[in-house]
Amino acid sequence: MKDPSFRRHVLVQCLILFDYFK
Repeated sequence: MKDPSFRRHVLVQCLILFDYFK
């Protein structure tokens, strides 16, 4: 699983989660 789009998706999800918990 070295798909750049997949990694970007995970990063976006992390950012959303982080913003949610802020």
